[in-house]
Amino acid sequence: MYRIWKILRVLVSLLLLVAVGVPALLYVLLSIDSVQNNLREVVQTEFSRQLGAKVTIGRFGVRPFSRVTLADIALTDSSGTDTIATIERVSAGIETARLLRSGDIVVDFALIDGLHCRLWREAPDSPLNIAPIVEHIKANRNQNREEKPFELSINSVIVRRGGLDYDVRDAAPADSGHFDRNHIRLRELAINAFIPEISNNNYSISLDHLSAHEQSGLAINRLRLQAHLGNNLLHIAGLELETGRTNLSFDTIVMPVAGDIRHAIASHPLRVRTLGNCRLFLPDFAPLESNLGKFGQPLSLDLDVQSDLRSVNLERLVLRHGGDNTFAFAISAEASGLDSLPELRFRTHNVAAIFDGRHLSSMLSDVLPAKQRQLLARVPLTAIEASAEGTPHQFKAGLRTAGAAGNLRLEGNYRKNGRRPSIEASLEFSDLALGMLTANDNLGTASGSAHADIQTGRITSGEIDARLESLEFRGYPYRNLTAEIRLQPDGRSETMVNLDDPAANVHAYVFFDRAADPPALSATAALANVDLQTLGISDIKPGYRFGAKLVAETHGDSTDNLAGTIDITDVRWLDNRNHGLRLPRLSISADPEAAVPTIILKSDILNGRLMGHYSFRTLLPELRHMAAYYLPSVLPENSTRRASTLNDFAIDIQIEPTEEISRFFNLPVAIVHPATITGRVDTPSARAYLEVDAPYLLQGNKIYDHTTIYACLDSAAYESMLYLTTQFPTKKGDMGLSTVVRAFDNRVDTHVDWTIQRRIPLNGTFDFSTELLGLTSASPEGKALSPVEAVVNFNPGTVNFGNETWCINPSKIVIGASSIDVENFALEAESQRIAIDGTISGEPADVTTIDLSEIELLSIFETLEIDKAMIGGRATGTFTASSLLTSEPVLQCDNLHVDSIGYNRCTIGDADILARWDREHRSFFLDADITGDTGEHSRISGHIMPFSESLDLNFQARNVPVGFLKPFMEAFARDISGRASGDCRLFGTFSEIDLTGDIFARDVTLAIDFTNSSYTTTDSVHMTPGRIIVPKATVYDAEGHTAKISGWVGHKFFKEPSFRFDVTEATNFLSYNGTPAQNPDWFGTIYGNGTASVYGEPGVVNIEADMSTAPRSTFTFVLSDRLDAVDYSFINFRDVTPDSLRVAVETVDDVPVIVREIQERLHSAAQEEVSDYKMKISVDLNPNAALTLVMDPLADDAIHATGNGHVTMSYDSSDEDLRIYGAYSVLEGRYRFTLQDIIIKDFTIKEGSTINFDGDPYAIRSDLQAYYATNANLSDLDESFLQDRDVARTKVPVHALMKVHGDIRQPDISFDLEFPTLTSDTYRKVRSIVSTNDMMNRQIIYLLALNRFYTPDYMNAKGGDFGGGELFSVASSTISSQLSSLLGKLSDKWSIAPNFRTDRGDFSDVEVDLALSSRLLNNRLLFNGNFGYRDKSMNSNQFVGDFDIEYLLNKRGSWRLKAYNRYNDANYYLRSAATTQGVGIMYRRDFDNIFSFLRPKKKKPAQTTAAPADSTSAEGNK
Repeated sequence: MYRIWKILRVLVSLLLLVAVGVPALLYVLLSIDSVQNNLREVVQTEFSRQLGAKVTIGRFGVRPFSRVTLADIALTDSSGTDTIATIERVSAGIETARLLRSGDIVVDFALIDGLHCRLWREAPDSPLNIAPIVEHIKANRNQNREEKPFELSINSVIVRRGGLDYDVRDAAPADSGHFDRNHIRLRELAINAFIPEISNNNYSISLDHLSAHEQSGLAINRLRLQAHLGNNLLHIAGLELETGRTNLSFDTIVMPVAGDIRHAIASHPLRVRTLGNCRLFLPDFAPLESNLGKFGQPLSLDLDVQSDLRSVNLERLVLRHGGDNTFAFAISAEASGLDSLPELRFRTHNVAAIFDGRHLSSMLSDVLPAKQRQLLARVPLTAIEASAEGTPHQFKAGLRTAGAAGNLRLEGNYRKNGRRPSIEASLEFSDLALGMLTANDNLGTASGSAHADIQTGRITSGEIDARLESLEFRGYPYRNLTAEIRLQPDGRSETMVNLDDPAANVHAYVFFDRAADPPALSATAALANVDLQTLGISDIKPGYRFGAKLVAETHGDSTDNLAGTIDITDVRWLDNRNHGLRLPRLSISADPEAAVPTIILKSDILNGRLMGHYSFRTLLPELRHMAAYYLPSVLPENSTRRASTLNDFAIDIQIEPTEEISRFFNLPVAIVHPATITGRVDTPSARAYLEVDAPYLLQGNKIYDHTTIYACLDSAAYESMLYLTTQFPTKKGDMGLSTVVRAFDNRVDTHVDWTIQRRIPLNGTFDFSTELLGLTSASPEGKALSPVEAVVNFNPGTVNFGNETWCINPSKIVIGASSIDVENFALEAESQRIAIDGTISGEPADVTTIDLSEIELLSIFETLEIDKAMIGGRATGTFTASSLLTSEPVLQCDNLHVDSIGYNRCTIGDADILARWDREHRSFFLDADITGDTGEHSRISGHIMPFSESLDLNFQARNVPVGFLKPFMEAFARDISGRASGDCRLFGTFSEIDLTGDIFARDVTLAIDFTNSSYTTTDSVHMTPGRIIVPKATVYDAEGHTAKISGWVGHKFFKEPSFRFDVTEATNFLSYNGTPAQNPDWFGTIYGNGTASVYGEPGVVNIEADMSTAPRSTFTFVLSDRLDAVDYSFINFRDVTPDSLRVAVETVDDVPVIVREIQERLHSAAQEEVSDYKMKISVDLNPNAALTLVMDPLADDAIHATGNGHVTMSYDSSDEDLRIYGAYSVLEGRYRFTLQDIIIKDFTIKEGSTINFDGDPYAIRSDLQAYYATNANLSDLDESFLQDRDVARTKVPVHALMKVHGDIRQPDISFDLEFPTLTSDTYRKVRSIVSTNDMMNRQIIYLLALNRFYTPDYMNAKGGDFGGGELFSVASSTISSQLSSLLGKLSDKWSIAPNFRTDRGDFSDVEVDLALSSRLLNNRLLFNGNFGYRDKSMNSNQFVGDFDIEYLLNKRGSWRLKAYNRYNDANYYLRSAATTQGVGIMYRRDFDNIFSFLRPKKKKPAQTTAAPADSTSAEGNK
């Protein structure tokens, strides 16, 4: 046992020694460097042998039983010159225990760091540089055919910092950013994988991560898959791909790999199907195809496709974007016979799409051009379905759309038999939104159908029929539009178009023979009742319908050889009354094959002829070539190559007067006298000329006289010239212009003469020559300053402004590519001088100076006719500028001084102005100090921004005169004066300027045209954007009476102004002070109490007033419409030479009659426009106002009255329409009656007489009673009165009573007699004698003419004695009337009427009277009197004095104090008292009935009047 134990102990010890010692020994050996170097050599040699290439290993390290590390590995070809691959480091760990236990090779991990492979080939079909290695490995494998079982697994494979280069050396590199399959650069290759099995028959790999970046930008962020290769099948499961924003997942893919891959797939079809939510972002693949980068939106992808290479079955392809189906596309289809085109068949099962145009446009923002994107964005949500089935030689297809854009259905068949394919298609559409789809707002919806059956090929033939049931164009629905096209195989075609619409009837037929030599065309067209406005084609003549007929017979294939005629007849443009424009015919005929080719144009307006050889295609190039002979530097030879065809023709055109056409179509220019155009082009001789002669042209309100244009090019005479002369009117006079331009040797000489016939002579001469140096090249910024480089030399010239002559000094301007040099340019007139010198460019060192010396600014503004802003004064200063052609110019003026600067001829003061360019604000900074005549300083400062076309200026006005506002108020005021102070701000763009601030106006006086009076106020004015506000201010009239005024002036950036002013609290205010010279029909002086409003806009002034008359008011209205030769001027001269004695002088007028008529019409239309006044005035008339109605101004036949009433007057000055409504009751007055200027008597109007106004001021209705008071003896009426002691031998007071009724122009007049002192019995006796109208009229005439009664018997008995007393009575009465008329004109306040009577020729019975009447003390004191002398034997007192004096104790006149004196003519024979006197108090009250008389009157509320002050605030006067 012991021996056995000993043996066992030895064995165990040996085993332990082997188990521990051997590994220890191996570990020690493998750790020795020399051993590792030997192993490196062995491994390096073995790899080189196996690969047939040179493998070098820089370092070899072994960690026994766990890891092997190799570093600096390189693989080169057998020659060692081409490095195929390099690896910085390879590490691998082996599971030793499993290798010893089971013999399986299990690699725990494999790390490859810094792998870089370089693959290349010389040409695309050349072998790779690794081909020898591959062939060597294959050869080794064939030698060792006995295959040993092999199995390997790697738990972890990691590749870091890998790279791959592949090049086809003879291929050029692609553009940057594009994937180049011939030059691949793969970087940042990283792999993380697990290889569970590598054996003889099976290969498995689990790729958890693969990423890499290619130089083009193509990147794989992550690739995952599980692959197994076995049984000749490759299974790929869990395939996932991430690239940028793309995420794709696929179902398991099974693919055969044995033998021929094509046969393998044919027996086992390949299927690819996506899983889950796949997202496709096409820009990730843009390096493969650049257009993919334009699709900027991600898409969801659903794909299922299967193919065996002969057929493909697309089960499903769905692309979507957005969750609301704003874009979706789906297709399923199948195809077979892919490997043979004759056997190819295809069929779609479902092709559908739905999209929203705006959303799709956003998706394709980088794909489609902007215009197409805009079009697409207008398409609303639309669904599309399509289908197709057949073969490439015969198939049918269909398309249907539905949506808010309309519905469309298209079906077609394609068949190819031989060489002529045929197509049959039908189209139907309804409510198709053409405007939306074409981005054309003129189009609306359309509905219709079309059918086509055509055969294509070398010649297309077939039929096309189309019908538009409706088509909206510019809002109008066209109806019943049809078209038919017939294409014949022989090249002939027919086209018929018909439109049968309520707004147009069109029928057209076109026959075209393309096969003819030359091609021929025949066409007819008829247009009728074409309403262009309704059709939306044109608004040129609304309400008119157009019609015409066209017939064309032509042949030719270009405009140069086109022959035939085109006739347009029966052209008409008529309204529903058949009024309008008619043109009978327009004919064009051409015969290019004639001995002299001719084109003839005939019409009523234009007639012309072209004769000679012509080629419109080459005409412009040949003319350009001719011009290059004179200006070769700007027309180089390479741009003016001479055309092969030469033109040699003449033209002669005459244009008849076109005023009717120009007026009908509102054309800017009309020919009012025949004009001619003649010319010739002779390119073989390099000569051409054109002459236009237009004697009279009409443009608006201007006639251009004798306009002539002549241009010629003549190489033989070396002459090129342009001549222009014309004459046309301006605001200041007729202007004549003459210009001559000559070109030669790259030089253009220009001479201009001009003159304006005006009050201040204005004329001048410009003479300069331009040397053309050549075309300019682009500047560094890419744009030249001028297209040509030139030198402009100004020769001496003059400009005459009245007595001032401005001389233009010799100077030069050099125009270059990037600068303009101005040398010594100057204008001088005595002490005035404008000089410009320097260089205009973008360089800071180039400076331009403008010197002004004592320049009269007002003359410049007058010359330029800038009437709206007349700036005056004498300016002196220097402007400097640099960097003018940059965005940061430098401009400055430090010393501009203007003496007596003024605006609109109102001197404001002396100004010192500083101006400079502010770079920070990119503006002109302006600072002006103005010293006024009072020594106070006003200031203007701020910025003017030319680039933004805006300004911002602050004004500080101190006691500035306001006279400069006069031009802005000329519409209603003739003058303005006063001063203003305050601060305001002017700001905004040049086209939209506004004003804010506060101004205090002091003693501003405004003279109003219409009222003919001046008004003064002192108050504040507030300015806000768009409005100038005048608060409630006190205004004074010329006599110091007051009223309150408030209002505003509105504007839209100082355009479209409007205004409104309200007058209140007017007290005895002078409201109107019109004179006969201002308005001869109505005038007077009106003082008023009440309110008024004035408002309007330019051209229209509205006046509304509601007021009552105040004391001293007078108003005269002339009712006569007779035309007199008398004007309201001081001296008038009239030609009284009889016509028979005048000598006729014949004058020669060479101006055509039609032109003379137009000139007279324009002259009358050019009269100065004035504002129209529209008035509505309501006036309460009271006894304070005196009313005068003049029936005959020459005879002084008028009514003068005071009274009560209410009158409303409306007046429109645009048509002189005056309307008066109301009633006027006379309290007292007089009527001056005239009869043939012999009898002139003042009738006293009785109280209660009325005057009524019913609108027409000349149709006044009256109800007047007036009397003429005189004394007459009743015995003249009848001798029986001699028996009556009461009336015998004396004269009694008599009233000749006149009653006027009806229209005052043709009134009903009747007469009567009144006797204030007669008894009723005596009165009845008188009435019995004067019992007929004829007798009454006779008595009245006698009383007015002779101051006595008419006695027929007495006259008959003593008819022979008429030459005595009666004659003297008539003479004395006439003298009295004429004296009364003359004295009555001496004073408006007094009425004076003398009366001289006698019945005897010896003047023994003379009566002299003087009647006086007046209203004094503001109409409070009324005086009426009659003073005279009577030479009567029975009168004890020969002097007569009758008078009444009344004084109004209150304004209404209800309480009066009266005193009187009466002459007792009736008691002469009694020798009693000669006169009767009296005094008393009167109370007067008007009432309708006793109840209204007893009712007390309501008291009016008291009115208070504030003292005049600034109405804005207590601080207004500070």
